[in-house]
Amino acid sequence: MYQTFFNCRNIISLPVGLTNQLRFDYVTNAYRALCLCYNLNINISNCNFGNVINLNQTFQECKNITGNPFSSSKVTDMYYAYTNCSNLTGIGRCGENVIQFSYAYYGCTNISGAELCSKLTSIGLYTYAYANCNNLKSINCNANGSTLYSSVFLNSDLSKVTSMTFNGNCTNLYRAFYNIPNLNNTVNIYIGDSVTNISQAFTHCYNLKGKLSGGNNITNMAETFYNCHSLKGPPICGPQVTNMWNAYRWCHSMKGSPVCGNNVTIFWSAY
Repeated sequence: MYQTFFNCRNIISLPVGLTNQLRFDYVTNAYRALCLCYNLNINISNCNFGNVINLNQTFQECKNITGNPFSSSKVTDMYYAYTNCSNLTGIGRCGENVIQFSYAYYGCTNISGAELCSKLTSIGLYTYAYANCNNLKSINCNANGSTLYSSVFLNSDLSKVTSMTFNGNCTNLYRAFYNIPNLNNTVNIYIGDSVTNISQAFTHCYNLKGKLSGGNNITNMAETFYNCHSLKGPPICGPQVTNMWNAYRWCHSMKGSPVCGNNVTIFWSAY
């Protein structure tokens, strides 16, 4: 279906015979299949994408399509797949073998969750994937997580997020959510065993009220929660942590006893 309905700006439904379903049963390449069909009104939850490999720009700017977005283990390319599909709902899916994810859900203002799969090995492969998404409630990141907000979630309202999970191939959360004041919900943050660096991950998130769990292999916690005035705690320090410089400094609302792992060598102004 290579560019089959590309730029058919005025179609509102599918041709006779397709009714309200679009069948991709035997299709592997859906490149630009419905790209720029601004007025198309279908529920893509009814579509069968079972064999699709290429979702590059498939639904870009289809502002009126509804339903839950799709990805699978066969999909490798989701570049601009659902850009500005503002009526999609559900979780923004990222198949386990996707290697290009940039702008995939850019401007999808009603999706409720974000996924990043482990094959996304560098930030350039998922630039602005969830930018301008304002109803996210969960983030599940299995990819490299450095500078996540500025690179992936730019201009997204994260005030409704209640859970974050970092696992898989995610090793580095350096400045992942640096200086994001609207991260102001009670967020449960789980750090998987793959993560070693959470330096400045949540620095200046003044309104963050959540708590951290996991983190068994973290080594660097420098300024992780620096200036997180609303953070409740309790604080954690994984068994591998060596650097806690300013880790919880100015966390005025922190409850629970201060902790310091056996391997910590830098503890200056930790609390």
